[in-house]
Amino acid sequence: MAFKTDMPFYQYYQSADRERGMRFDSAMVRYFHSSAQLPIESVFNFDELRYNSIIVDVGGGRGHHSIRIFRQYPSKGEGSYYQDKKVNTPVV
Repeated sequence: MAFKTDMPFYQYYQSADRERGMRFDSAMVRYFHSSAQLPIESVFNFDELRYNSIIVDVGGGRGHHSIRIFRQYPSKGEGSYYQDKKVNTPVV
């Protein structure tokens, strides 16, 4: 790969190049707050999910979308997961 490593992308940024990782993370946060991004609720109707459905946010970064969805639909997200990397702190 470009950085001559077998490490997964996020693991590399967390361990080998933390400055670049922090810059990437900041860019993702800015992208999330940009007006060009449509919220997932405009694409998927979460009201149709049964009570306590399992929702998995894979590659969720900081979990912005997950947190918003779980707050809007608390009974839908009780069995939900945020899966990006090793959990350091709870998302919700």
